[in-house]
Amino acid sequence: MFRALAYTGFFLNLFNLTPVGFLDGGRIVTALSPWLWIVGLVILAVLTVLHPNFLLILILVFSAPRIFSSSGARAKPNGAILK
Repeated sequence: MFRALAYTGFFLNLFNLTPVGFLDGGRIVTALSPWLWIVGLVILAVLTVLHPNFLLILILVFSAPRIFSSSGARAKPNGAILK
């Protein structure tokens, strides 16, 4: 029983370190480069296709807008758009 609990904790921590949006891995990767979120999005999309799960789909849906907004045009404080 303890081994099963240990495996569950291990995989939950490993999943939480996926470099996507609001997960802990996404916050860590932001310090390096937000462009690495795209790698995490690809990993999450592959996991969703191989093992369909409601939680994976939910994280994918909630992370996608944050990833796409970080890759788009940025606005200056005075309202001008940078490319």
